Parts: sequence; C-alpha cells; structure tokens
Amino acid sequence: AGIAEARGVLEHLPGPDESLHALCTARMDLTDVLGALLERLGRCDRLLIATLGYNARNLKTMLGWLDSGAVGTLSLVASIFFRSHNGELWERTLEEFRARKQRAACCHSHAKVVTLAIATGERLSIEGSANLCGNGSGREQFALIHDAGLHDWHSRWIEALVAKHEGADDE
Repeated sequence: AGIAEARGVLEHLPGPDESLHALCTARMDLTDVLGALLERLGRCDRLLIATLGYNARNLKTMLGWLDSGAVGTLSLVASIFFRSHNGELWERTLEEFRARKQRAACCHSHAKVVTLAIATGERLSIEGSANLCGNGSGREQFALIHDAGLHDWHSRWIEALVAKHEGADDE
C-alpha cells in the first residue's frame, strides 16, 4: 500500500525550479517515495540521506538499490539517538555499507533531508518531517524540490557530517 501511495503522490514530478509538497499517511515511508522516484527517473548516481532513524526493512531496501545498480553511491547520516536505541541495526548497517564501499555516520542531528543526483543530470532534494521509516503517526510531510543549487547546498553539509563523524563511536 505504501509503494502504491508513493507512486500516486509522485504522479506529477516538479520541473526545474519547481517543488512538490505532499502529505503521506502511516502506510508510506520515505523509502517508498525514494523507490518510486528511482523507478520514474532511473539511476541515481549519488544519494545522500540524513535521517533521525530507519528500520531493518529500510536498510534492506537501501542495500537493494546499491546491489541492483539503481544507486551508485550512498552516504547516510543517522542520529546518535537512533544508534543508542538500535545498536545492532547500526552495526549491521556499518558492516553492509563498508562491504559495498559506502559511507555512514551518526551525529547529533534531527534533520530529514535527502539529495538525489540522477544520472540524467537532474538534481533533487527532499526536505520534510519523515524519517526513512514510518513512525505510525497519522501524517508526515515532505517537499520534493528540483533545484541544483539547493541539492548542492544540502549535499555539502551532509557530506561534511559524514566526513566528520564517520568512524566516531561517541559524541
């Protein structure tokens, strides 16, 4: 149901310098939205994700994107709060990401932002309230923005967080 809802929400994608604002129900999580975007737009050369948290299904989905070639490189920033409550999943994430030469880090962050550098040259950003996983609340919101400048700005700070905190055990 979540995947079908995500496809419906993304029926009309924003053009250059446009944005799409959407509400999602508890059936859909942000990985459903990203999967629907990858289906519509094709390969994402570089995917950066900053999220408070995620679940095992989200990790499996991200690894599937990497293994299938739908995503070239993926960098992930999660919160220390997430790591402190989901240590085993975080350790599994690090193992899986390292095996695929991808990057992940935890730090004090509550940001929920995604950047996608699509192989066609499109640069998209997602900003909103949604983590990668649904939280059972009735609604989450996000904005999908088709703007290269915003994409690049978000990409810089996410990559800087990964570079600073990758491999750090404590904060």
